[in-house]
Amino acid sequence: MNSFWIVTVAASVGSPIGPGAAQSGPPEPRWTEVSAGDVEMCALDAEGRAACWGPSVPAGIWIAGGLRLASIAVGIGLPCEPQRNRCTEQTSNHVCALSVDARAWCWGDNRFGQLGDGTTTDRPDPVAVDTSMRFRSIRAGRGFTCGIANAAAWCWGFNGLGNLGIGDTTADAHPRPRLVSRRALAVEAAAGFACALSNDGLAWCWGADYHGRLGSDAAAATGATPAPVPVNGVSRFTALSARGNYVCGLTRSGNAWCWGSNVDGQLGSDPADVRARRDPGDSGAPLLAHITTSITGHTCGIAPDYRAWCWGRNASGELGTVDPAMTICFAHPCAPRPSPVGGGQRFRSLSAGSSFTCGVTDAGQLVCWGRLPWSATVSTSPIRMTAPVPPRAGHDAPGPHGQRSDDAAFKRTTAANVAVDSHLRVIGDVLADPHQVRFDL
Repeated sequence: MNSFWIVTVAASVGSPIGPGAAQSGPPEPRWTEVSAGDVEMCALDAEGRAACWGPSVPAGIWIAGGLRLASIAVGIGLPCEPQRNRCTEQTSNHVCALSVDARAWCWGDNRFGQLGDGTTTDRPDPVAVDTSMRFRSIRAGRGFTCGIANAAAWCWGFNGLGNLGIGDTTADAHPRPRLVSRRALAVEAAAGFACALSNDGLAWCWGADYHGRLGSDAAAATGATPAPVPVNGVSRFTALSARGNYVCGLTRSGNAWCWGSNVDGQLGSDPADVRARRDPGDSGAPLLAHITTSITGHTCGIAPDYRAWCWGRNASGELGTVDPAMTICFAHPCAPRPSPVGGGQRFRSLSAGSSFTCGVTDAGQLVCWGRLPWSATVSTSPIRMTAPVPPRAGHDAPGPHGQRSDDAAFKRTTAANVAVDSHLRVIGDVLADPHQVRFDL
């Protein structure tokens, strides 16, 4: 977490996190959705309030008192630039949201124009993306942002790896939305690349093609692919998930197909047999209704019976499996074959972080497993999280431009989708490849 969280959110923190810990005062919220970044996690409750946890706020904190949210997504973190960003710890984030009138708002780090407000000025409070378009969804990548508006994909921010999909690799900031594709239903922004689904369910990707993660024979052999190229095969997808060096998609029948890096078995195949693949392949998971990928290399999904399944890297218990068929992948324990998450819970939402996984059960409980970066907890089975203490009456957090939650205008500016991204000014392709970390500090 970093100062942009702290400036934007409430100034009080909650009680310690723990499995099933009782909390005095208001009843525990009924959670509806969760999103995990690399070291941070946020969740929504049934009232549309967002709470977040991270190294700087281990007890959790409620975001921007009064904001009512419909969905939330936390992005990828990297060490900050202390000389530029007001960081309390390692990361420097930017956040984007859609208000109930479907307008896009962003705040935080803006060195690449990823806030889309026409500037490269960091913003502690939400500012409107410089467009009159209404957005259906929004996603944050590493130093750039993408969204769906007018049935088209748009991206803005950093473009040095062709990750905006606009046909070139000019690294200059692009602080306003740029058109990528006029026929798009969904878009995923990741670490140095992005993917989208066209109206007919075909997948297209662009940006840096490490480990074959663009999934296309049309991708550039070296360097960047700055315009969308079709993913190999004829599969029709209903959803995609992209974070690190691989991508997974759900077909219309619910099969999970993945491509890119497989060093931790995250594609569902033994790395001894397949280190990476460009063509989408069946993960071997049961039919799924939801899929989530991580920046480091583990994959999870929710089956139609609401049971969770995970596979890939298991260095810290992030798969949540009691006794998986373990092996060693790239010096880490892993389970290339999908296994059910222990505990027997049924899940409505699931999100994979770097060393952990979090989910919302059908009872509205928020649970996590693995190594939680904001606490000393390491667990191979789901443990219940405790909500932060609410802000004191009359001391709720300021919202956009300093409004309080009791302002009528502020209540009208509620968000429907939040995406968080962390990044820094770096040398080479760290913006694209999380395994190649070189910093220009």
